[in-house]
Amino acid sequence: MSLYNLKRVLITGITQYGKTTTAKVIVKGLRRMGIGGMIIDPHWQYIHYVDVETNTVLDWNLRLVYGVPLINQPDETQQEICNRLLRGYYRTVIKRREQWDDIKFILIDEAQNFAPKTQTSSRNIIRKIVKEGAKFGVMVILITQLPQELDVPTRNQMGLWICHRLSDTGARMAIRYGCIPRELKELITRLEVGEAIIGSSLVRVEMNDNTCNTNPPLHSIDDR
Repeated sequence: MSLYNLKRVLITGITQYGKTTTAKVIVKGLRRMGIGGMIIDPHWQYIHYVDVETNTVLDWNLRLVYGVPLINQPDETQQEICNRLLRGYYRTVIKRREQWDDIKFILIDEAQNFAPKTQTSSRNIIRKIVKEGAKFGVMVILITQLPQELDVPTRNQMGLWICHRLSDTGARMAIRYGCIPRELKELITRLEVGEAIIGSSLVRVEMNDNTCNTNPPLHSIDDR
C-alpha cells in the first residue's frame, strides 16, 4: 500500500528527533511517484531556494512543489496567508473539481499555529480540507511537536500518526485513542533520534532508521 493512499498523516515529536527528516523522506517519495504538492513552511526548513516570480521550489528536483516561506512574519500574517492560499485551493480543486498545477498533497509545518484549538483565520479551512480533501485525492501532512494544541476535529481526522520521541504528558495523551497500542505508547519517551512509532487504523508498525517493516508495506516511506 502506498503512503499516498492514506491521505491524512500527522508527524509529531520533540525538536531535533526526526520530524523534518521524516517529512522530507515522504515528500521525496511522493515526488518520485509524480505527485506534486504545496508546503506551508514557517521556518524555511523545507525550502532552500524559491523562484520569487512563480513561488516554485527549485530544490530536490521538485518541479511541482510550491513553497510558502513565512519566516519572520507575525503569527496573524502567517495564518492569513495560509487561509487565503488554502481557500483558493479549496474553491478550485475541491468545489469546482479543477486541476491546480497538479498539487495533490499539502504539507503544513507547525500545524498547531495554523489550526489550533482557538479560532484563527486559517483553522476552519484546514479542518475542511482535512475532512473533505481525501475524496478528491488530496493528501494532507501536518507536522507539530505539540499535538495537544492542535484543533481536535482536525487531529481526530488524521489516519496515520508518525510519532517520534514525545516527553510531554499532554502530547502523549493527545495521540489518537486506538491509533498506537498502549504498550508502544510507553516507548515514545525513550525513542532515539530518527526512531518513530507509526500507528493507524490500517497499519500498525514500529520503525527506526534501520527498519521499515509494515503489514501491508508502506513502500513510499523508505528512502533507501
